[in-house]
Amino acid sequence: MSHLMHLKLSFERHLRTKPSRMSTVIAEALPERLPVEEECSSSYSPNHFYPVRLGEIFNERYQVVAKLGFSSNSTIWLAKDLHQWRWRSARYVAVKVNANPDDVKSAAEREFQVSQLLQGTKSRLVNSKPAGITGHQYAHILQDYFNLNGPHGVHFCTISDPLGESLEDLKQRLEGRIPLNLLKAVTRMILRGLEFLHAECLFIHTDLKPESIRLTLGRWEPQAVARAERKTPRPQKKLEDRTIYTSRQAGDLNDLLRWLEMTAFEVIIGAGWSYGADIWNLGVMIWDLLEGKNPFDSISSMNAASARKHLARLIGFLGHPPNDLLARGSDTHRYFDDKGNLQTILHLTTQLMGWERKSRVFRLHQENAVLEARRSKQCRGTSFTPVDESSED
Repeated sequence: MSHLMHLKLSFERHLRTKPSRMSTVIAEALPERLPVEEECSSSYSPNHFYPVRLGEIFNERYQVVAKLGFSSNSTIWLAKDLHQWRWRSARYVAVKVNANPDDVKSAAEREFQVSQLLQGTKSRLVNSKPAGITGHQYAHILQDYFNLNGPHGVHFCTISDPLGESLEDLKQRLEGRIPLNLLKAVTRMILRGLEFLHAECLFIHTDLKPESIRLTLGRWEPQAVARAERKTPRPQKKLEDRTIYTSRQAGDLNDLLRWLEMTAFEVIIGAGWSYGADIWNLGVMIWDLLEGKNPFDSISSMNAASARKHLARLIGFLGHPPNDLLARGSDTHRYFDDKGNLQTILHLTTQLMGWERKSRVFRLHQENAVLEARRSKQCRGTSFTPVDESSED
Protein backbone atom coordinates (compact mmCIF):
# COMPACT_ATOMS: atom_id res chain seq x y z
CA MET A 1 0.00 0.00 0.00
CA SER A 2 2.79 2.44 0.90
CA HIS A 3 4.48 1.63 -2.43
CA LEU A 4 1.30 2.51 -4.34
CA MET A 5 0.95 5.75 -2.39
CA HIS A 6 4.53 6.70 -3.26
CA LEU A 7 3.82 6.07 -6.96
CA LYS A 8 0.68 8.20 -6.79
CA LEU A 9 2.49 11.15 -5.20
CA SER A 10 5.34 10.87 -7.70
CA PHE A 11 2.85 10.78 -10.59
CA GLU A 12 1.04 13.87 -9.25
CA ARG A 13 4.30 15.79 -8.94
CA HIS A 14 5.03 15.24 -12.63
CA LEU A 15 1.59 16.59 -13.59
CA ARG A 16 1.76 19.72 -11.45
CA THR A 17 3.14 23.11 -12.39
CA LYS A 18 6.91 23.40 -12.55
CA PRO A 19 8.69 26.26 -10.76
CA SER A 20 9.40 29.29 -12.93
CA ARG A 21 12.91 30.25 -13.92
CA MET A 22 14.10 33.36 -12.18
CA SER A 23 15.33 36.40 -14.05
CA THR A 24 18.95 36.62 -15.16
CA VAL A 25 18.63 40.39 -15.63
CA ILE A 26 20.63 42.34 -13.07
CA ALA A 27 18.37 44.67 -11.08
CA GLU A 28 19.32 48.22 -10.21
CA ALA A 29 21.24 48.22 -6.92
CA LEU A 30 20.09 50.68 -4.27
CA PRO A 31 22.61 52.19 -1.82
CA GLU A 32 22.84 50.38 1.50
CA ARG A 33 22.43 53.58 3.51
CA LEU A 34 19.04 54.33 1.90
CA PRO A 35 16.01 52.98 3.87
CA VAL A 36 13.71 51.07 1.53
CA GLU A 37 9.98 50.31 1.95
CA GLU A 38 9.43 48.41 5.24
CA GLU A 39 12.76 49.74 6.53
CA CYS A 40 11.21 53.23 6.61
CA SER A 41 8.96 52.31 9.53
CA SER A 42 10.04 53.87 12.83
CA SER A 43 9.54 50.48 14.53
CA TYR A 44 11.41 48.45 11.89
CA SER A 45 13.75 45.71 13.05
CA PRO A 46 15.35 43.29 10.56
CA ASN A 47 14.98 40.50 13.12
CA HIS A 48 11.19 40.88 12.92
CA PHE A 49 10.93 40.41 9.14
CA TYR A 50 11.50 37.19 7.24
CA PRO A 51 14.25 37.62 4.58
CA VAL A 52 12.20 36.59 1.53
CA ARG A 53 14.07 35.77 -1.70
CA LEU A 54 12.58 35.83 -5.19
CA GLY A 55 12.30 32.24 -6.41
CA GLU A 56 11.93 30.87 -2.88
CA ILE A 57 9.23 28.21 -2.43
CA PHE A 58 7.00 28.54 0.64
CA ASN A 59 5.32 25.55 2.26
CA GLU A 60 6.51 23.31 -0.63
CA ARG A 61 3.87 24.95 -2.80
CA TYR A 62 4.10 28.72 -3.38
CA GLN A 63 7.01 30.11 -5.43
CA VAL A 64 7.70 33.81 -4.85
CA VAL A 65 7.87 35.73 -8.16
CA ALA A 66 7.43 39.43 -7.23
CA LYS A 67 6.92 41.76 -4.30
CA LEU A 68 3.48 43.37 -4.22
CA GLY A 69 3.62 45.57 -1.15
CA PHE A 70 4.51 46.07 2.48
CA SER A 71 3.36 47.59 5.75
CA SER A 72 4.94 48.27 9.11
CA ASN A 73 4.21 44.65 10.13
CA SER A 74 4.33 42.58 6.94
CA THR A 75 5.45 42.12 3.37
CA ILE A 76 3.18 40.88 0.57
CA TRP A 77 4.36 38.74 -2.33
CA LEU A 78 2.98 37.40 -5.59
CA ALA A 79 3.52 33.65 -5.71
CA LYS A 80 2.90 30.89 -8.23
CA ASP A 81 0.87 27.92 -6.98
CA LEU A 82 2.90 24.82 -7.87
CA HIS A 83 -0.02 22.53 -6.96
CA GLN A 84 -1.98 23.70 -9.99
CA TRP A 85 -2.31 21.03 -12.70
CA ARG A 86 0.10 21.64 -15.56
CA TRP A 87 -2.56 21.67 -18.30
CA ARG A 88 -4.48 24.47 -16.58
CA SER A 89 -3.66 28.19 -16.59
CA ALA A 90 -1.08 29.20 -14.02
CA ARG A 91 -2.58 30.19 -10.68
CA TYR A 92 -1.11 33.04 -8.68
CA VAL A 93 -1.80 33.99 -5.08
CA ALA A 94 -0.81 36.75 -2.69
CA VAL A 95 1.25 35.61 0.29
CA LYS A 96 1.31 37.92 3.29
CA VAL A 97 4.36 37.23 5.45
CA ASN A 98 3.72 38.78 8.85
CA ALA A 99 6.45 39.94 11.21
CA ASN A 100 7.30 37.59 14.07
CA PRO A 101 6.45 39.54 17.28
CA ASP A 102 3.75 37.77 19.30
CA ASP A 103 1.24 40.62 19.09
CA VAL A 104 1.56 40.78 15.30
CA LYS A 105 1.14 37.02 15.00
CA SER A 106 -1.92 37.03 17.29
CA ALA A 107 -3.56 39.81 15.27
CA ALA A 108 -2.89 37.95 12.00
CA GLU A 109 -4.33 34.73 13.44
CA ARG A 110 -7.48 36.57 14.54
CA GLU A 111 -7.80 38.09 11.08
CA PHE A 112 -7.67 34.61 9.55
CA GLN A 113 -10.27 33.28 11.99
CA VAL A 114 -12.63 36.13 11.14
CA SER A 115 -12.03 35.50 7.44
CA GLN A 116 -13.03 31.86 7.87
CA LEU A 117 -16.28 32.92 9.52
CA LEU A 118 -16.95 35.22 6.57
CA GLN A 119 -16.26 32.35 4.19
CA GLY A 120 -18.75 30.15 6.05
CA THR A 121 -21.45 32.81 5.81
CA LYS A 122 -20.65 33.41 2.15
CA SER A 123 -20.94 29.69 1.32
CA ARG A 124 -24.24 29.42 3.17
CA LEU A 125 -25.70 32.41 1.32
CA VAL A 126 -24.53 31.22 -2.09
CA ASN A 127 -26.10 27.81 -1.51
CA SER A 128 -29.38 29.08 -0.04
CA LYS A 129 -30.24 32.17 -2.11
CA PRO A 130 -27.62 32.84 -4.78
CA ALA A 131 -29.73 35.40 -6.64
CA GLY A 132 -30.64 37.50 -3.61
CA ILE A 133 -27.24 38.33 -2.13
CA THR A 134 -24.61 40.34 -3.96
CA GLY A 135 -22.48 41.86 -1.20
CA HIS A 136 -20.37 38.78 -0.45
CA GLN A 137 -18.52 39.09 -3.74
CA TYR A 138 -16.89 42.31 -2.48
CA ALA A 139 -15.40 40.70 0.63
CA HIS A 140 -11.72 39.77 0.37
CA ILE A 141 -11.37 36.41 2.12
CA LEU A 142 -8.16 34.68 3.19
CA GLN A 143 -7.97 31.16 1.79
CA ASP A 144 -5.23 29.40 3.74
CA TYR A 145 -2.33 29.89 6.13
CA PHE A 146 0.98 28.33 7.08
CA ASN A 147 3.81 28.98 9.52
CA LEU A 148 7.22 29.90 8.15
CA ASN A 149 10.33 29.27 10.22
CA GLY A 150 12.74 32.20 9.98
CA PRO A 151 16.18 32.87 11.42
CA HIS A 152 14.66 34.83 14.32
CA GLY A 153 11.30 33.17 14.92
CA VAL A 154 8.11 31.88 13.33
CA HIS A 155 6.13 33.97 10.83
CA PHE A 156 2.38 33.49 10.34
CA CYS A 157 1.58 33.67 6.60
CA THR A 158 -1.77 33.92 4.85
CA ILE A 159 -2.89 33.14 1.29
CA SER A 160 -5.44 35.12 -0.71
CA ASP A 161 -6.25 36.16 -4.25
CA PRO A 162 -3.90 38.93 -5.44
CA LEU A 163 -5.53 42.34 -5.60
CA GLY A 164 -4.80 45.38 -7.70
CA GLU A 165 -4.35 49.02 -6.82
CA SER A 166 -6.10 50.63 -3.88
CA LEU A 167 -8.62 53.46 -4.10
CA GLU A 168 -5.82 55.74 -2.86
CA ASP A 169 -3.62 54.60 -5.77
CA LEU A 170 -6.51 55.22 -8.18
CA LYS A 171 -7.10 58.68 -6.73
CA GLN A 172 -3.46 59.64 -7.19
CA ARG A 173 -3.46 58.27 -10.74
CA LEU A 174 -6.51 60.45 -11.49
CA GLU A 175 -4.71 63.62 -10.34
CA GLY A 176 -5.93 63.54 -6.75
CA ARG A 177 -9.69 63.10 -7.18
CA ILE A 178 -12.00 60.32 -8.31
CA PRO A 179 -14.72 61.54 -10.74
CA LEU A 180 -18.21 61.63 -9.26
CA ASN A 181 -19.76 59.03 -11.59
CA LEU A 182 -16.98 56.53 -10.91
CA LEU A 183 -17.09 57.24 -7.17
CA LYS A 184 -20.85 56.60 -7.10
CA ALA A 185 -20.31 53.15 -8.62
CA VAL A 186 -17.50 52.37 -6.16
CA THR A 187 -19.63 53.56 -3.23
CA ARG A 188 -22.49 51.26 -4.23
CA MET A 189 -20.10 48.29 -4.20
CA ILE A 190 -18.74 49.27 -0.78
CA LEU A 191 -22.26 49.62 0.62
CA ARG A 192 -23.18 46.17 -0.66
CA GLY A 193 -20.05 44.77 0.93
CA LEU A 194 -20.90 46.49 4.22
CA GLU A 195 -24.44 45.13 4.03
CA PHE A 196 -22.95 41.63 3.82
CA LEU A 197 -20.66 42.28 6.80
CA HIS A 198 -23.28 44.01 8.96
CA ALA A 199 -26.52 42.20 8.17
CA GLU A 200 -25.30 38.68 7.39
CA CYS A 201 -22.01 38.32 9.30
CA LEU A 202 -22.72 40.75 12.17
CA PHE A 203 -19.19 42.14 11.81
CA ILE A 204 -17.86 45.68 11.86
CA HIS A 205 -15.02 46.43 9.43
CA THR A 206 -13.42 49.20 11.61
CA ASP A 207 -10.70 50.05 9.05
CA LEU A 208 -12.38 51.61 6.02
CA LYS A 209 -9.94 53.92 4.25
CA PRO A 210 -8.84 54.40 0.64
CA GLU A 211 -5.69 52.32 1.21
CA SER A 212 -7.59 49.29 2.54
CA ILE A 213 -10.04 48.96 -0.36
CA ARG A 214 -8.47 47.45 -3.45
CA LEU A 215 -9.64 46.70 -6.97
CA THR A 216 -9.65 43.16 -8.32
CA LEU A 217 -7.11 42.08 -10.91
CA GLY A 218 -8.04 40.79 -14.34
CA ARG A 219 -7.45 37.12 -15.08
CA TRP A 220 -4.08 37.65 -16.78
CA GLU A 221 -2.73 40.54 -14.71
CA PRO A 222 -0.82 38.44 -12.11
CA GLN A 223 0.94 36.62 -14.93
CA ALA A 224 1.84 39.99 -16.47
CA VAL A 225 3.30 41.14 -13.14
CA ALA A 226 5.43 37.99 -12.93
CA ARG A 227 6.61 38.47 -16.52
CA ALA A 228 7.47 42.12 -15.89
CA GLU A 229 9.57 41.19 -12.85
CA ARG A 230 11.55 38.69 -14.95
CA LYS A 231 12.16 41.13 -17.82
CA THR A 232 12.71 44.34 -15.86
CA PRO A 233 13.23 43.55 -12.18
CA ARG A 234 12.51 46.30 -9.70
CA PRO A 235 15.43 47.98 -7.90
CA GLN A 236 16.67 46.15 -4.81
CA LYS A 237 19.07 46.63 -1.95
CA LYS A 238 21.42 43.77 -1.18
CA LEU A 239 22.56 43.39 2.42
CA GLU A 240 24.66 40.77 4.12
CA ASP A 241 21.73 38.74 5.44
CA ARG A 242 18.90 39.69 3.07
CA THR A 243 17.74 41.55 -0.01
CA ILE A 244 15.22 44.36 0.36
CA TYR A 245 13.09 44.31 -2.81
CA THR A 246 10.91 47.17 -4.01
CA SER A 247 7.25 46.58 -4.73
CA ARG A 248 5.37 46.36 -7.99
CA GLN A 249 2.58 48.10 -6.07
CA ALA A 250 3.13 50.71 -3.38
CA GLY A 251 2.71 49.73 0.23
CA ASP A 252 1.52 51.99 3.02
CA LEU A 253 3.36 52.89 6.19
CA ASN A 254 0.86 55.62 7.07
CA ASP A 255 -1.91 53.14 7.89
CA LEU A 256 -2.18 54.25 11.54
CA LEU A 257 -2.27 57.91 10.60
CA ARG A 258 -4.99 57.34 8.03
CA TRP A 259 -6.88 55.24 10.59
CA LEU A 260 -6.99 58.24 12.91
CA GLU A 261 -8.14 60.61 10.15
CA MET A 262 -11.03 58.32 9.20
CA THR A 263 -12.10 57.15 12.66
CA ALA A 264 -15.30 58.00 14.49
CA PHE A 265 -15.17 59.91 17.78
CA GLU A 266 -16.38 57.02 19.96
CA VAL A 267 -13.70 54.69 18.61
CA ILE A 268 -10.86 57.08 19.50
CA ILE A 269 -11.99 57.48 23.12
CA GLY A 270 -12.65 53.74 23.50
CA ALA A 271 -16.39 54.09 24.13
CA GLY A 272 -17.33 51.02 22.13
CA TRP A 273 -18.88 51.21 18.71
CA SER A 274 -21.33 49.59 16.36
CA TYR A 275 -22.07 49.58 12.63
CA GLY A 276 -22.32 53.36 12.62
CA ALA A 277 -18.54 53.58 12.96
CA ASP A 278 -18.18 52.03 9.51
CA ILE A 279 -20.70 54.48 8.05
CA TRP A 280 -18.73 57.38 9.54
CA ASN A 281 -15.54 55.96 7.99
CA LEU A 282 -17.32 55.66 4.65
CA GLY A 283 -18.55 59.25 4.71
CA VAL A 284 -15.10 60.65 5.49
CA MET A 285 -13.54 58.41 2.86
CA ILE A 286 -16.00 59.53 0.15
CA TRP A 287 -15.18 63.16 0.94
CA ASP A 288 -11.45 62.36 0.74
CA LEU A 289 -11.78 60.62 -2.63
CA LEU A 290 -14.04 63.27 -4.16
CA GLU A 291 -12.34 66.41 -2.82
CA GLY A 292 -8.78 65.10 -2.73
CA LYS A 293 -8.29 65.84 0.96
CA ASN A 294 -9.61 64.80 4.35
CA PRO A 295 -12.33 67.10 5.75
CA PHE A 296 -10.46 67.26 9.07
CA ASP A 297 -7.00 67.98 7.61
CA SER A 298 -4.04 65.63 7.85
CA ILE A 299 -2.42 64.09 10.92
CA SER A 300 1.35 64.43 11.13
CA SER A 301 2.00 61.72 13.72
CA MET A 302 0.21 58.97 15.61
CA ASN A 303 0.22 60.01 19.27
CA ALA A 304 -2.03 61.42 21.97
CA ALA A 305 -1.37 65.01 20.88
CA SER A 306 -2.40 64.21 17.30
CA ALA A 307 -5.52 62.46 18.55
CA ARG A 308 -6.41 65.53 20.66
CA LYS A 309 -5.99 67.77 17.62
CA HIS A 310 -8.25 65.49 15.62
CA LEU A 311 -10.85 65.42 18.41
CA ALA A 312 -10.70 69.23 18.55
CA ARG A 313 -11.47 69.40 14.84
CA LEU A 314 -14.40 67.01 15.28
CA ILE A 315 -15.75 69.14 18.13
CA GLY A 316 -15.29 72.26 16.01
CA PHE A 317 -17.47 70.74 13.30
CA LEU A 318 -20.01 68.81 15.38
CA GLY A 319 -20.10 70.49 18.80
CA HIS A 320 -19.24 69.08 22.21
CA PRO A 321 -19.88 65.33 22.65
CA PRO A 322 -22.61 64.17 25.06
CA ASN A 323 -21.39 63.61 28.62
CA ASP A 324 -22.69 60.04 28.67
CA LEU A 325 -20.52 59.26 25.63
CA LEU A 326 -17.44 60.62 27.39
CA ALA A 327 -18.34 58.61 30.50
CA ARG A 328 -18.31 55.38 28.49
CA GLY A 329 -14.86 55.96 27.03
CA SER A 330 -12.05 53.89 28.52
CA ASP A 331 -9.53 56.35 27.01
CA THR A 332 -11.48 59.56 27.69
CA HIS A 333 -9.02 60.53 30.44
CA ARG A 334 -6.21 60.66 27.87
CA TYR A 335 -7.88 63.51 26.01
CA PHE A 336 -10.37 65.22 28.37
CA ASP A 337 -10.13 66.59 31.91
CA ASP A 338 -12.52 65.78 34.77
CA LYS A 339 -14.93 68.49 33.63
CA GLY A 340 -15.17 67.10 30.11
CA ASN A 341 -12.96 69.77 28.55
CA LEU A 342 -10.47 68.73 25.92
CA GLN A 343 -6.94 69.00 27.29
CA THR A 344 -4.70 71.73 25.82
CA ILE A 345 -7.75 73.04 23.97
CA LEU A 346 -6.83 76.76 24.03
CA HIS A 347 -4.37 76.67 21.15
CA LEU A 348 -6.58 74.32 19.16
CA THR A 349 -9.67 76.48 19.67
CA THR A 350 -7.68 79.49 18.51
CA GLN A 351 -6.75 77.57 15.37
CA LEU A 352 -10.39 76.69 14.72
CA MET A 353 -11.51 80.29 15.29
CA GLY A 354 -8.81 81.42 12.89
CA TRP A 355 -10.08 78.97 10.31
CA GLU A 356 -13.65 80.25 10.78
CA ARG A 357 -12.49 83.89 10.40
CA LYS A 358 -10.64 82.99 7.22
CA SER A 359 -13.78 81.29 5.93
CA ARG A 360 -15.92 84.38 6.63
CA VAL A 361 -13.35 86.69 5.02
CA PHE A 362 -13.26 84.44 1.95
CA ARG A 363 -17.07 84.57 1.65
CA LEU A 364 -17.02 88.39 1.98
CA HIS A 365 -14.38 88.60 -0.77
CA GLN A 366 -16.58 86.43 -2.98
CA GLU A 367 -19.65 88.61 -2.35
CA ASN A 368 -17.68 91.81 -3.00
CA ALA A 369 -16.29 90.35 -6.21
CA VAL A 370 -19.81 89.55 -7.45
CA LEU A 371 -21.07 93.06 -6.62
CA GLU A 372 -18.03 94.63 -8.27
CA ALA A 373 -18.62 92.55 -11.40
CA ARG A 374 -22.25 93.64 -11.53
CA ARG A 375 -21.33 97.33 -11.14
CA SER A 376 -18.65 96.97 -13.81
CA LYS A 377 -21.12 95.48 -16.26
CA GLN A 378 -23.63 98.27 -15.60
CA CYS A 379 -20.97 100.96 -16.17
CA ARG A 380 -20.06 99.39 -19.52
CA GLY A 381 -23.71 99.36 -20.58
CA THR A 382 -23.78 95.60 -20.68
CA SER A 383 -27.19 93.95 -20.57
CA PHE A 384 -27.77 93.10 -16.92
CA THR A 385 -30.84 91.93 -15.05
CA PRO A 386 -30.82 93.29 -11.51
CA VAL A 387 -31.71 91.02 -8.64
CA ASP A 388 -35.02 91.68 -6.92
CA GLU A 389 -33.71 91.99 -3.36
CA SER A 390 -37.21 91.78 -1.93
CA SER A 391 -37.64 88.26 -3.28
CA GLU A 392 -34.56 86.96 -1.50
CA ASP A 393 -34.47 85.78 2.10
